[in-house]
Amino acid sequence: MSKVAAACLLISCVFAVDDCSGRDCDEVDDNEVLLLQARVNHRTSEEHKQQLKQSPDLGKSACPCVGIGNVPGNLNVTVGGEIFDQYPREMAASCKAWDEGLYPGSCTGETPASWCSSKWCYVDPCECDADAIGDSPKKSTYFPNGMYKGHELYYSYVTCDGTDTYSDAEVAQKDKDKIASICEAPVDEEIYGNSSCPCIGVSGRAGKTQVNISGTPYTYPGDYGTYCSGHDSGLAPDCDSEAPPSWCVSKWCYVDPCDCNILPLPKYTSYIAGGLVKGHEVYYSYATCSSTDTYTAADKITADQAAIPGICNSTA
Repeated sequence: MSKVAAACLLISCVFAVDDCSGRDCDEVDDNEVLLLQARVNHRTSEEHKQQLKQSPDLGKSACPCVGIGNVPGNLNVTVGGEIFDQYPREMAASCKAWDEGLYPGSCTGETPASWCSSKWCYVDPCECDADAIGDSPKKSTYFPNGMYKGHELYYSYVTCDGTDTYSDAEVAQKDKDKIASICEAPVDEEIYGNSSCPCIGVSGRAGKTQVNISGTPYTYPGDYGTYCSGHDSGLAPDCDSEAPPSWCVSKWCYVDPCDCNILPLPKYTSYIAGGLVKGHEVYYSYATCSSTDTYTAADKITADQAAIPGICNSTA
Protein backbone atom coordinates (compact mmCIF):
# COMPACT_ATOMS: atom_id res chain seq x y z
CA MET A 1 0.00 0.00 0.00
CA SER A 2 1.38 3.44 -0.89
CA LYS A 3 1.86 6.21 1.67
CA VAL A 4 -0.71 8.32 -0.13
CA ALA A 5 -3.24 5.51 -0.01
CA ALA A 6 -2.61 4.90 3.68
CA ALA A 7 -3.10 8.55 4.51
CA CYS A 8 -6.23 8.80 2.42
CA LEU A 9 -7.79 5.64 3.78
CA LEU A 10 -7.42 6.72 7.38
CA ILE A 11 -8.24 10.41 7.19
CA SER A 12 -11.03 10.19 4.63
CA CYS A 13 -9.40 11.86 1.65
CA VAL A 14 -11.91 12.80 -1.00
CA PHE A 15 -9.88 11.60 -3.98
CA ALA A 16 -9.77 7.98 -5.12
CA VAL A 17 -6.79 5.70 -4.60
CA ASP A 18 -6.64 2.38 -6.42
CA ASP A 19 -3.45 0.75 -5.10
CA CYS A 20 -4.84 -0.52 -1.77
CA SER A 21 -6.64 -3.83 -1.70
CA GLY A 22 -6.97 -6.98 0.34
CA ARG A 23 -4.00 -8.01 2.45
CA ASP A 24 -1.94 -4.95 1.43
CA CYS A 25 -4.26 -2.69 3.40
CA ASP A 26 -4.10 -4.91 6.46
CA GLU A 27 -0.32 -4.83 6.52
CA VAL A 28 0.01 -1.10 7.09
CA ASP A 29 1.85 -0.49 10.35
CA ASP A 30 -0.40 1.34 12.81
CA ASN A 31 2.32 3.64 14.04
CA GLU A 32 3.36 4.63 10.51
CA VAL A 33 -0.27 5.35 9.65
CA LEU A 34 -0.58 7.63 12.65
CA LEU A 35 2.57 9.42 11.58
CA LEU A 36 1.11 9.86 8.10
CA GLN A 37 -1.98 11.37 9.68
CA ALA A 38 0.14 13.74 11.71
CA ARG A 39 2.13 14.75 8.60
CA VAL A 40 -0.99 15.48 6.57
CA ASN A 41 -2.52 17.45 9.46
CA HIS A 42 0.72 19.40 9.86
CA ARG A 43 0.90 20.24 6.16
CA THR A 44 -2.73 21.33 6.15
CA SER A 45 -2.09 23.49 9.19
CA GLU A 46 0.92 25.15 7.56
CA GLU A 47 -0.89 25.79 4.28
CA HIS A 48 -3.73 27.59 6.03
CA LYS A 49 -1.71 29.17 8.80
CA GLN A 50 -2.30 32.72 7.62
CA GLN A 51 -5.97 32.09 6.89
CA LEU A 52 -6.90 30.79 10.31
CA LYS A 53 -7.59 33.30 13.04
CA GLN A 54 -5.51 32.46 16.08
CA SER A 55 -6.79 33.14 19.56
CA PRO A 56 -5.70 36.61 20.72
CA ASP A 57 -4.61 34.99 23.99
CA LEU A 58 -1.82 33.25 22.10
CA GLY A 59 -0.51 36.20 20.13
CA LYS A 60 -0.58 36.94 16.43
CA SER A 61 -0.03 34.04 14.06
CA ALA A 62 3.02 35.81 12.62
CA CYS A 63 4.63 35.91 16.08
CA PRO A 64 2.96 33.37 18.40
CA CYS A 65 3.47 33.11 22.15
CA VAL A 66 5.66 30.18 23.22
CA GLY A 67 5.90 27.88 26.22
CA ILE A 68 3.44 25.81 28.22
CA GLY A 69 0.47 27.53 29.81
CA ASN A 70 -1.88 26.65 32.63
CA VAL A 71 0.76 24.89 34.74
CA PRO A 72 0.80 25.55 38.52
CA GLY A 73 4.00 26.60 40.26
CA ASN A 74 6.24 29.63 40.48
CA LEU A 75 9.41 30.97 38.86
CA ASN A 76 12.47 32.84 40.10
CA VAL A 77 12.62 36.09 38.13
CA THR A 78 15.70 38.33 37.99
CA VAL A 79 14.87 42.02 38.36
CA GLY A 80 17.62 44.59 38.92
CA GLY A 81 20.07 41.87 39.89
CA GLU A 82 17.75 40.48 42.57
CA ILE A 83 15.71 37.28 42.43
CA PHE A 84 11.98 37.25 43.13
CA ASP A 85 9.74 34.18 43.22
CA GLN A 86 6.22 35.61 42.95
CA TYR A 87 5.72 35.09 39.22
CA PRO A 88 3.61 32.06 38.13
CA ARG A 89 5.08 29.01 36.39
CA GLU A 90 2.93 29.64 33.28
CA MET A 91 4.31 33.17 33.00
CA ALA A 92 4.21 34.69 29.50
CA ALA A 93 3.02 31.54 27.69
CA SER A 94 0.00 33.60 26.61
CA CYS A 95 -0.98 37.25 26.30
CA LYS A 96 -1.56 38.81 29.69
CA ALA A 97 -0.43 41.78 31.81
CA TRP A 98 2.03 39.53 33.63
CA ASP A 99 3.74 42.34 35.58
CA GLU A 100 0.59 43.89 37.00
CA GLY A 101 0.80 43.81 40.79
CA LEU A 102 3.97 41.69 40.67
CA TYR A 103 6.95 43.61 39.28
CA PRO A 104 8.80 44.88 42.38
CA GLY A 105 8.36 48.60 42.92
CA SER A 106 7.18 49.73 39.50
CA CYS A 107 3.99 47.65 39.52
CA THR A 108 3.32 47.17 43.23
CA GLY A 109 2.98 50.76 44.42
CA GLU A 110 0.08 53.20 44.42
CA THR A 111 1.06 54.69 41.04
CA PRO A 112 2.20 51.78 38.83
CA ALA A 113 4.05 52.39 35.57
CA SER A 114 1.98 52.42 32.37
CA TRP A 115 3.52 49.19 31.07
CA CYS A 116 2.36 47.23 34.13
CA SER A 117 -1.11 46.82 32.64
CA SER A 118 0.10 46.06 29.10
CA LYS A 119 -0.23 42.52 27.74
CA TRP A 120 2.82 40.66 26.47
CA CYS A 121 4.23 37.15 26.07
CA TYR A 122 7.42 35.30 25.26
CA VAL A 123 8.17 34.53 21.63
CA ASP A 124 10.76 32.72 19.56
CA PRO A 125 12.72 35.47 17.75
CA CYS A 126 13.24 33.04 14.86
CA GLU A 127 9.50 32.47 14.46
CA CYS A 128 8.45 36.08 14.82
CA ASP A 129 7.86 38.13 11.68
CA ALA A 130 8.67 41.62 12.95
CA ASP A 131 7.58 43.25 9.69
CA ALA A 132 4.18 41.56 9.84
CA ILE A 133 3.41 42.65 13.41
CA GLY A 134 5.12 46.02 13.18
CA ASP A 135 7.78 45.67 15.87
CA SER A 136 10.76 43.49 16.69
CA PRO A 137 10.76 41.38 19.88
CA LYS A 138 13.28 42.02 22.67
CA LYS A 139 15.47 39.71 24.73
CA SER A 140 14.20 38.63 28.13
CA THR A 141 16.12 40.01 31.10
CA TYR A 142 13.92 38.21 33.63
CA PHE A 143 15.47 34.89 32.59
CA PRO A 144 18.97 35.61 31.19
CA ASN A 145 19.51 31.89 30.54
CA GLY A 146 16.02 31.25 29.19
CA MET A 147 15.91 29.23 25.97
CA TYR A 148 13.15 28.02 23.66
CA LYS A 149 13.92 25.45 20.95
CA GLY A 150 17.59 26.32 21.40
CA HIS A 151 17.06 30.03 20.83
CA GLU A 152 17.41 32.86 23.32
CA LEU A 153 14.13 33.89 24.91
CA TYR A 154 12.53 37.09 23.60
CA TYR A 155 9.29 38.91 24.46
CA SER A 156 6.74 40.97 22.59
CA TYR A 157 3.98 43.39 23.56
CA VAL A 158 2.87 44.03 20.00
CA THR A 159 1.92 40.41 19.30
CA CYS A 160 -0.58 40.80 22.15
CA ASP A 161 -1.79 44.20 20.91
CA GLY A 162 -0.09 45.72 23.94
CA THR A 163 1.86 48.98 24.04
CA ASP A 164 5.54 48.64 24.91
CA THR A 165 6.52 51.53 27.15
CA TYR A 166 8.84 49.26 29.12
CA SER A 167 11.71 48.54 26.74
CA ASP A 168 14.69 50.84 26.32
CA ALA A 169 15.04 51.88 22.67
CA GLU A 170 18.83 51.49 22.53
CA VAL A 171 18.75 48.06 24.16
CA ALA A 172 15.86 47.03 21.91
CA GLN A 173 17.91 47.86 18.80
CA LYS A 174 20.83 45.76 20.06
CA ASP A 175 18.45 42.88 20.73
CA LYS A 176 17.08 43.21 17.18
CA ASP A 177 20.58 43.19 15.70
CA LYS A 178 21.35 39.87 17.41
CA ILE A 179 18.37 37.97 16.02
CA ALA A 180 19.94 37.01 12.68
CA SER A 181 22.96 35.40 14.34
CA ILE A 182 20.74 33.66 16.91
CA CYS A 183 18.66 32.06 14.19
CA GLU A 184 21.68 31.06 12.10
CA ALA A 185 23.39 29.27 14.99
CA PRO A 186 23.04 25.46 15.06
CA VAL A 187 20.65 23.99 17.65
CA ASP A 188 21.89 21.11 19.80
CA GLU A 189 19.28 18.40 19.24
CA GLU A 190 20.66 16.36 22.15
CA ILE A 191 19.40 19.14 24.42
CA TYR A 192 16.42 20.61 22.60
CA GLY A 193 15.12 17.51 20.84
CA ASN A 194 14.91 16.29 17.28
CA SER A 195 14.15 19.22 14.95
CA SER A 196 11.15 17.28 13.64
CA CYS A 197 9.74 17.04 17.16
CA PRO A 198 11.29 19.84 19.25
CA CYS A 199 10.96 20.30 22.99
CA ILE A 200 8.45 23.06 23.67
CA GLY A 201 9.15 24.23 27.21
CA VAL A 202 11.15 27.31 28.13
CA SER A 203 14.32 25.98 29.76
CA GLY A 204 16.77 27.82 31.98
CA ARG A 205 14.15 29.12 34.39
CA ALA A 206 14.58 28.23 38.06
CA GLY A 207 11.55 27.75 40.27
CA LYS A 208 8.96 25.10 41.05
CA THR A 209 6.45 23.12 38.99
CA GLN A 210 3.47 21.39 40.55
CA VAL A 211 2.69 18.00 39.02
CA ASN A 212 -0.09 15.56 39.81
CA ILE A 213 0.65 11.84 39.86
CA SER A 214 -2.30 9.51 40.49
CA GLY A 215 -4.10 12.22 42.44
CA THR A 216 -1.14 13.22 44.60
CA PRO A 217 0.61 16.59 44.07
CA TYR A 218 4.41 16.78 43.94
CA THR A 219 6.77 19.73 43.65
CA TYR A 220 9.30 19.38 40.85
CA PRO A 221 11.94 21.80 39.44
CA GLY A 222 10.68 24.77 37.44
CA ASP A 223 12.22 23.59 34.16
CA TYR A 224 10.97 20.00 34.50
CA GLY A 225 10.32 18.54 31.05
CA THR A 226 11.43 21.63 29.13
CA TYR A 227 14.50 20.08 27.47
CA CYS A 228 16.05 16.63 26.97
CA SER A 229 17.13 15.26 30.32
CA GLY A 230 16.51 12.44 32.78
CA HIS A 231 14.09 14.75 34.60
CA ASP A 232 12.66 12.06 36.88
CA SER A 233 15.95 10.88 38.35
CA GLY A 234 15.87 11.14 42.15
CA LEU A 235 12.30 12.40 42.29
CA ALA A 236 9.35 10.97 44.23
CA PRO A 237 7.32 8.87 44.08
CA ASP A 238 9.10 6.28 41.92
CA CYS A 239 12.62 7.44 41.28
CA ASP A 240 13.90 8.30 44.78
CA SER A 241 14.39 4.69 45.89
CA GLU A 242 17.58 2.63 46.09
CA ALA A 243 16.57 0.59 43.03
CA PRO A 244 14.57 2.94 40.78
CA PRO A 245 13.01 1.81 37.47
CA SER A 246 15.15 2.11 34.34
CA TRP A 247 13.05 4.94 32.92
CA CYS A 248 14.03 7.26 35.77
CA VAL A 249 17.28 8.17 34.01
CA SER A 250 15.91 8.16 30.45
CA LYS A 251 15.91 11.48 28.65
CA TRP A 252 12.63 13.03 27.47
CA CYS A 253 10.85 16.36 27.13
CA TYR A 254 7.42 17.89 26.55
CA VAL A 255 6.42 18.30 22.90
CA ASP A 256 3.57 19.62 20.79
CA PRO A 257 1.74 16.57 19.37
CA CYS A 258 0.86 18.63 16.29
CA ASP A 259 4.51 19.47 15.63
CA CYS A 260 6.05 16.03 16.11
CA ASN A 261 6.98 14.16 12.96
CA ILE A 262 9.02 11.20 14.23
CA LEU A 263 8.34 7.65 15.38
CA PRO A 264 7.30 6.53 17.89
CA LEU A 265 4.72 9.29 18.22
CA PRO A 266 4.51 11.15 21.56
CA LYS A 267 2.15 10.44 24.47
CA TYR A 268 -0.16 12.64 26.54
CA THR A 269 1.17 13.85 29.90
CA SER A 270 -1.13 13.50 32.90
CA TYR A 271 1.47 15.08 35.21
CA ILE A 272 0.37 18.54 34.04
CA ALA A 273 -3.10 17.54 32.87
CA GLY A 274 -4.27 21.13 32.41
CA GLY A 275 -1.14 22.22 30.58
CA LEU A 276 -1.63 23.75 27.15
CA VAL A 277 0.56 24.43 24.14
CA LYS A 278 -1.03 26.57 21.42
CA GLY A 279 -4.41 25.84 23.00
CA HIS A 280 -4.20 22.05 23.03
CA GLU A 281 -2.89 19.23 25.22
CA VAL A 282 0.78 18.76 26.01
CA TYR A 283 2.48 15.47 25.11
CA TYR A 284 5.89 14.03 25.95
CA SER A 285 8.50 12.17 23.94
CA TYR A 286 11.50 10.00 24.75
CA ALA A 287 12.19 9.42 21.05
CA THR A 288 12.94 13.08 20.36
CA CYS A 289 15.73 12.82 22.94
CA SER A 290 17.05 9.59 21.38
CA SER A 291 15.80 7.53 24.34
CA THR A 292 13.62 4.43 24.60
CA ASP A 293 10.33 4.75 26.47
CA THR A 294 10.12 2.00 29.10
CA TYR A 295 7.73 4.07 31.21
CA THR A 296 4.47 4.27 29.28
CA ALA A 297 2.02 1.34 29.27
CA ALA A 298 1.21 -0.09 25.82
CA ASP A 299 -2.54 0.59 26.02
CA LYS A 300 -1.91 4.22 26.96
CA ILE A 301 0.48 4.61 24.04
CA THR A 302 -2.15 3.34 21.60
CA ALA A 303 -4.92 5.56 22.99
CA ASP A 304 -2.80 8.71 23.22
CA GLN A 305 -1.37 8.39 19.74
CA ALA A 306 -4.77 7.66 18.21
CA ALA A 307 -6.07 10.91 19.73
CA ILE A 308 -3.48 13.12 18.00
CA PRO A 309 -5.36 13.70 14.69
CA GLY A 310 -8.43 14.87 16.58
CA ILE A 311 -6.37 17.21 18.75
CA CYS A 312 -4.59 18.76 15.81
CA ASN A 313 -7.74 19.18 13.75
CA SER A 314 -9.54 21.00 16.57
CA THR A 315 -10.03 24.73 16.50
CA ALA A 316 -8.82 25.22 20.08
